[in-house]
Amino acid sequence: MRARSAWDEIEKEEEENEVNLQRDLLQGETSLNSNTSAGTEGTDVMSKRDLLRQEGLSESQINTVLSAEPRSDKLALLLHLLKNRGITGTLAGNFLCSNPSFINSNLNSFRMKLELLEESGLTGELLRRFILLKSGSLSLCSSPQNLQKHVSFLKEIGLNPSGICLTMARLPEFFKLSIEKNVMPRCDLLYSKGMSKESLAHILRSHPRVFSGSLEPGL
Repeated sequence: MRARSAWDEIEKEEEENEVNLQRDLLQGETSLNSNTSAGTEGTDVMSKRDLLRQEGLSESQINTVLSAEPRSDKLALLLHLLKNRGITGTLAGNFLCSNPSFINSNLNSFRMKLELLEESGLTGELLRRFILLKSGSLSLCSSPQNLQKHVSFLKEIGLNPSGICLTMARLPEFFKLSIEKNVMPRCDLLYSKGMSKESLAHILRSHPRVFSGSLEPGL
């Protein structure tokens, strides 16, 4: 029998976190346990449709969400996470329809991303608006650790929460850039030209695409 690898441990921990998240969010929420009784697949679809109607989604949004064949428990948990951030009704429907990958994604990872943003100062209306960005910035964050690295960089150069939100909205591709290989070399180039950290922060807020261009002269 082979020894457990580090990846095995990570996978096990991820599964345990998902179970714990479901337990925490569903405890006492009997209205969300619409799939606990035995029934046919048609009954399951109907229970999900009823849940989405109860949450205030439009019929067209409901049909789009159901076409992704979401699990009842994950759908209920995702709606719960959104509701806790003030996203309900058709706004929740817009999010689900614009980000179908979230419907069956790892909700513990999604929750960790939201909490990280909240800890960084993106709270209330600012966080709600960021979640609803059509650019899909959250979906471009491959992991909470990746999001933390990029947000920490933006805070380090002096951006406040609104500036961080604005930068990520204007350049969602920022999350695909490596801080070490892409972002820092551009910073070093600008610093070498005499640019201050304050000026760099201003550029990131106003013209963030300077970080998506080539470092080669004339390109």
